Amino acid sequence: MIGRTLQNRYLINRLLSKQGGFSDTYIAQDLQLPGHPDCVVKHFKPKFDRDGSRILPDDLLIAKQYFDREADKLMILGRHDRIPSLFAKFEEGGEFFIVMEHINGRPLSLEIGQGERWDEMAVVQLLVDLLSVLAVVHQHPLIHRNIKPDNILRRRSDDQLVLIDFGGVKEVATGEYSQAQLIQDPRSLFLGSKGYIAPEQSIGEARLQSDL
Repeated sequence: MIGRTLQNRYLINRLLSKQGGFSDTYIAQDLQLPGHPDCVVKHFKPKFDRDGSRILPDDLLIAKQYFDREADKLMILGRHDRIPSLFAKFEEGGEFFIVMEHINGRPLSLEIGQGERWDEMAVVQLLVDLLSVLAVVHQHPLIHRNIKPDNILRRRSDDQLVLIDFGGVKEVATGEYSQAQLIQDPRSLFLGSKGYIAPEQSIGEARLQSDL
């Protein structure tokens, strides 16, 4: 992917992260805007069979479902100043991509030293700042399912906390992504990160409070 230009517009520069078997995320440049600003491109990857010769049909549909779901939710949530905006979604060569705002910041994990103690006021301020963003997510009503320091960025321009990585977002009400409509992917039941996942979420029963 590195060096590839998508839609004759988005030049892929470097890998940002891998999300298991779901997707890869890259830093890219928008070649059609003045100054070629950075953006984030997420590539949704269906699985291939064992010899790598063809995409498994169910996995192609699953990849498209994740693609549509994350793009749809970012279209709504990205209107908030501290959630990345959605710029574009498209298919190219049978692959699925979404383009998002690049947040120039540092992960909260770099601020939280292992074994270090924060004073009470610092902890309260952190919670107030973060919960105000999470409240917007829950009002829709959606569950993020992967709240952790690496998914919270301290934006350099104003020191505000920005919540990222909505690849695991789940609706509280079934809505358009009901059990009957979705091809079930066993990986989706256990999304989360070790050390941060709530007990009920680890058995596939995530609720709004699981984000807390």
